[in-house]
Amino acid sequence: MTGYFSGWMLQQRWLAVLIIAIIIALGIAVAPFSRSGNLLSIEPLPIDAIPNIGENLQIVHTAWPGRSPEEMEERITLPLSRTLMGMRGLKSLRSNSTIGSSDIYLIFEEKTGFRESRILIQEKLNTLDPTLIPPEVHPKLGPEATALGQIFWYTLEGVDEEGGVTPAWDLTEMRSIQDFYIKDHLRSVPGVAEVASIGGQIKEYQILLQPDKMRALNIDLEALRKALEANNISEGAHTLEINKAEYFINARGYFRSVEDIENTLVKRIGNQPVLIRDVAEVKIGDAYRRGLLEKNGHEVVGGIVVAQHGANPLKVINALKAKIEEIRPGLPQKELATNQKISLRILPYYDRSQLIRQSIKSLFHTLGLEIGITIFVVLLFLKNFRAALLIASVLPLAVSSTFILMWCFGLEANMASLAGIGIAIGTIVDLSIIQVENLVR
Repeated sequence: MTGYFSGWMLQQRWLAVLIIAIIIALGIAVAPFSRSGNLLSIEPLPIDAIPNIGENLQIVHTAWPGRSPEEMEERITLPLSRTLMGMRGLKSLRSNSTIGSSDIYLIFEEKTGFRESRILIQEKLNTLDPTLIPPEVHPKLGPEATALGQIFWYTLEGVDEEGGVTPAWDLTEMRSIQDFYIKDHLRSVPGVAEVASIGGQIKEYQILLQPDKMRALNIDLEALRKALEANNISEGAHTLEINKAEYFINARGYFRSVEDIENTLVKRIGNQPVLIRDVAEVKIGDAYRRGLLEKNGHEVVGGIVVAQHGANPLKVINALKAKIEEIRPGLPQKELATNQKISLRILPYYDRSQLIRQSIKSLFHTLGLEIGITIFVVLLFLKNFRAALLIASVLPLAVSSTFILMWCFGLEANMASLAGIGIAIGTIVDLSIIQVENLVR
């Protein structure tokens, strides 16, 4: 049957040439190579250096600051674990409870899709019994990414006009720039699931209580907490019409300074108000931290970019670099007493695109040598240039067909899949030789 089909295709030469041209064109269009443009407007195969062979893992994180691991386990982890156990496609469940934090790891079966598993978990979390966990606690589903999603690390450092690194900003300032400016911009890049800040100091308002004054005025911690919550909100009311103009009535109550917190009313004793400043000291300080980021012997602030599941890592990294160049003029600058200008810059620390390009370059160099040696050996043994050329033409056709099938089934190109093409070259050549010999006979 195969020989009859091959003979028929040789008789229909123009049809064969047209089919081969279409296959090669589609193969080039979906090939996992970085190109400036695509005439067919087809999204190429996502390419990565590391094959993602991990399981379908989802994480449910719950934060409850200040609670002990035992309390987190009894009131958060166990109730949530029992509720999540009955989900369709769930293979195993693991949990971890630490100080103020609970993490539940859910591993789904392979037949359950990645996004399908996230939808199932989100439905469970949206329909939780209100009495199952404390009302102030809100479980959250982890980012839409896998364990291999960390594709780009960067640090924030001051750079002078000559390109040297000069520390001109303290850790608190750089962490604030990272959290409220850089992070939001990078999260807007298509294909980015999360941007995690690391290192530095987080600025916060700190209230240092004075127990002796609180005891003398009969004020407890619960009263302070309620007073702070009640005074840190904004309230809206109806409108008021004056001279045919409508005015909105709104009471702004958010804290904007240390003085706002100090002047917060806690209670009244007779006609005498008791304010926060009467029982505590308010200041701006750094939050407690349990780690840091170090580079070349000095502490820095940085970020970790995590790609979405199924995104093209190389494309996402290129878009990240373009976004970094876009926001670069908006980063702060300083001029030191020595008239030296220092600019805050985003410096790459780990860039997977370099690993991807180098791996693919090495692999295709090896494939090129292998194909060349195969053509030489075939020509040497067959001693027929036309037959050797026909056999060799099957190799790019087979590679293009492989890329098309990978694109149709939603697979990504990586070192493992591309190396498989190289391993299969020998089998492809053997089959081609058999077909040529049958046609010659």
